[in-house]
Amino acid sequence: MCSEKNKAAKVRKTLVPPHEMSESELFLDSSTDIDRFLSFDKIDPLSLESNPFAFPVGVWSSPEAAYYGLSSQQAHDLGFDSGEGIALYSECLRGLVFNPNGLLKLIFDKVNGRILGVHICGDDACELIHYGMELVRAQRTIFDVINNLFSAVTYHEMYRIAAVAAIDPDGARKRRAAAGAALAARNRSKRNTIL
Repeated sequence: MCSEKNKAAKVRKTLVPPHEMSESELFLDSSTDIDRFLSFDKIDPLSLESNPFAFPVGVWSSPEAAYYGLSSQQAHDLGFDSGEGIALYSECLRGLVFNPNGLLKLIFDKVNGRILGVHICGDDACELIHYGMELVRAQRTIFDVINNLFSAVTYHEMYRIAAVAAIDPDGARKRRAAAGAALAARNRSKRNTIL
């Protein structure tokens, strides 16, 4: 009798919308339900590998990490002549003020400048990735990003810095080296004042 009641409850869970369920029906009531809830039979964990455009991925860790679209390797494997534009957090004003540790990378098609992927590691990466997702979905180019003006006190400025780096990699390398040297000097100065 008890097993019939459980079967009926399970059938009801699959047929009734959550807002119409009783409070007890909303909670997982057996190890079978918990196993079903935790199983990946409806979600393919490899689907992101086969479809990097499914949704943006973010990891709320310290530092945060997020990505959307293709990696350099995936772009190459799909036959794109791809390049990268990198911006360090220490290259934008907000990064210098709040946390200079991190980077944003744009993957783009060298033929037409179309942005294929965005990868971010640092503060607010899980929020910043949504703008990157929009750039990829709307098939924006690095030139579109360069022509946009970003407020100087947001991390979004890094998108423009990375786009400029994409078309001038040698200059970008020098700017990143200078930003890194300035940050190292700043950190040394802080250590010396503490001691």
